[in-house]
Amino acid sequence: MPSVTRDLFSLQGAPLARVRSLPYPVGALLLIALHLASTRFGYLMIGGGNQTTPVWPEAGMDIVELLLFGPRYWPVLLACYYGGAFYGKVTWAPGLAISVLGLARTFIGAQLISMARRWSKHLGHFEDLAGVALAGVLAPAVPAACGTLWLILGGRFPADQWQTVFARWWVSDALGIITVTPVLLSAARSLWKRPEAWQAATAIGMLSAVACACYWIFFQPGGARWLFAVFMLALASAAWAGPAAARWSALVISAAAIWATHLGSGPFTGGTVRGDLRNLGLVLMRS
Repeated sequence: MPSVTRDLFSLQGAPLARVRSLPYPVGALLLIALHLASTRFGYLMIGGGNQTTPVWPEAGMDIVELLLFGPRYWPVLLACYYGGAFYGKVTWAPGLAISVLGLARTFIGAQLISMARRWSKHLGHFEDLAGVALAGVLAPAVPAACGTLWLILGGRFPADQWQTVFARWWVSDALGIITVTPVLLSAARSLWKRPEAWQAATAIGMLSAVACACYWIFFQPGGARWLFAVFMLALASAAWAGPAAARWSALVISAAAIWATHLGSGPFTGGTVRGDLRNLGLVLMRS
């Protein structure tokens, strides 16, 4: 079966053709609903709780939306970004700049994932991994730098905080892409092929085991000593239930780590903000 990214860009497959053939207003409403839900969740993550958990899930969600619905919906995305900036109480000029930069991040990320399909002959099953890794690292970099400048010029932050603002912007977008995009691509792949009953049962069993282990590791006192067991769980999911289950397991691990840190629990609290953020990012990228 062809890679989902190849299908998404070459318009192969009846399910994708049906998505792309939706009337524009219907597609726009679906995209707006998905975007607003991910934006709201992002504000929940960066507001309140432990401030070492800046994760912006819309960065990953919008890349997959662009791949699914097509580039013709860019005005809808731009309007959504501007609405998000307005909701965040950013004045109109920096808000417009942030919206354009958000759209640029999404297009760059989608193109990097598309570019990875050209290397599929050499990458094999790691095609999605390479594309998402490139998108997560590179796509947010320039928008974060330019956006930080605009926010400072707009009086949102003092100039001496530019490093902190840039780091939080880049990390939140990068983590959003790395944690959300692989799972959504895997979900999109299910449009082409439904798993067998035994495969679904095995995947559900593995995800249940991963969820229980994450509860012990991230939310219980003393569980942090077993932190690196999460990598074994991801490998076990891949070996016993296939790549799709491994991606879902990685999402469960990432979500547990992020939410526990947000609540002030787990191994990524108690140190400096910079150190906790760096360690959290490293674990999420490896999982």
